[in-house]
Amino acid sequence: MDTRASRGGVMLDVLISDGDGRARRAAAARLEKDGHYVLEASDGAYAIDLLRERTFDVVVCDLTVPRVSGLEVFRHVRRESPQTAVVVTSASATIEDAVAVMKEGAADFLAKPVDAEVLVRGVVARIAERRSLKIKFDEARTWLVGRVVGAALVGDSPPMRRVHELIDTVAQSDCTVLITGESGTGKDIVARTICARGRRAACPFITVDCTRGEALGDQVFAPGGFLDAARGGTIFFDEVAEMPLPVQARLVQALEAADGGGARVLAATHHDLHTLMDVGSFRSDLFFRLRTVDLAMPPLRARKGDLSLLVHHLLARLTPPGFVAPGVAPRAWAALEAYDFPGNVRELARAMEHAMVLAHGSEIDREHLPAEVIGFATVQLAPLAVARRQFEREYARRALATCDGDADAAAALLMIAPDVLERKLAGRASLPPPPPAAEALSFHGPAGPAKARPRARLDGDAIGFSDSRESCERLVATTAPPLGRTRDR
Repeated sequence: MDTRASRGGVMLDVLISDGDGRARRAAAARLEKDGHYVLEASDGAYAIDLLRERTFDVVVCDLTVPRVSGLEVFRHVRRESPQTAVVVTSASATIEDAVAVMKEGAADFLAKPVDAEVLVRGVVARIAERRSLKIKFDEARTWLVGRVVGAALVGDSPPMRRVHELIDTVAQSDCTVLITGESGTGKDIVARTICARGRRAACPFITVDCTRGEALGDQVFAPGGFLDAARGGTIFFDEVAEMPLPVQARLVQALEAADGGGARVLAATHHDLHTLMDVGSFRSDLFFRLRTVDLAMPPLRARKGDLSLLVHHLLARLTPPGFVAPGVAPRAWAALEAYDFPGNVRELARAMEHAMVLAHGSEIDREHLPAEVIGFATVQLAPLAVARRQFEREYARRALATCDGDADAAAALLMIAPDVLERKLAGRASLPPPPPAAEALSFHGPAGPAKARPRARLDGDAIGFSDSRESCERLVATTAPPLGRTRDR
């Protein structure tokens, strides 16, 4: 595949919001051909829903999209995700409109009809080039920070921006910080980043593994132990929930005396300490001593907008010096996007290492990913009828919310009958179940009568087809709803 991504270029996450289906699909196809990952929205409301779920590198937004105006979508992006480049399109806007959106921060303005080639090779290519420069800058900064803290905290999604803001705030003080979050989210990196950004950056940073059992007490509190070694610097109690109760008692005493022995104290755990306190395995006085500030790390599934940055960062770190990091094929991106990564960033790192070994330096494709990632993407594909019902149920709920719970208004908005809306909201099939009748029909094919088969159920999950026109007519007569009944199409 000869794409920018496969040649070492930058793969961008792109959202196209346009009510013109033909133009939207043409632009999406051209962007995907160039190696970018594209999602489409046919109206402004759906575009905003997608923007709330993830962060995009580029949003291509038509000003005349239905339901919610393109201008509102544009301003939502500028307000909630200022690092996202927005390309505004319109078939009817004036020069004044173009100037106005450019002043508000649009990356470009294109008059419709938009040539997909111009969009990709011109506008998006420039954005990709700037993105590439930003990645190189971030990698250089990562290397510099990594020399101090050993690793860098990668992410620019809204949850991670809040984490960075809180780190910057607590780094300027000496307060104790309790870092919580699932395993693999990078709690240890957060602790080192707090140290690196504070006034103790050049002082010792001592990590204490709290899973060492009763021997931990002497290792921490004995003369010349960890607490003495961290004097003037930072001591980080990793997996503090595993600390034995006697050691917890000694730590409370140390925190009460002389500012923790002259060291700043940070702690981390993936456990719910409230639950442990309820069962008596964690001291409440230690909990409140450690949690002057609670910093919660989001799981990777809650910040999928960072996936592109993380993958590029990990591939760059895994690539030997003097070589170009491999690209990632669209099929592989789709599998990565679909997988929840219960092991979080740590599992993603292992998945990228696994893929690089199997790809032998070439573009990473779906088959190079670990089996659990590929298998998850496969098993998550429901039958089309089931997926359709799920989509229709969610869309009906959205219509009902738009109409403030007025079912008749929501049905009118969707141009369906109220009883059909009720079925959609319940997640039932569009057609009612067939009435009680004979349990089998005789099917006749070209070779004559065949063995009786169970009657086909028109319940949305499967539709049976007969072998002849006569059998079809009999089947329709058996399952058709009464005359005058509204049927959803």
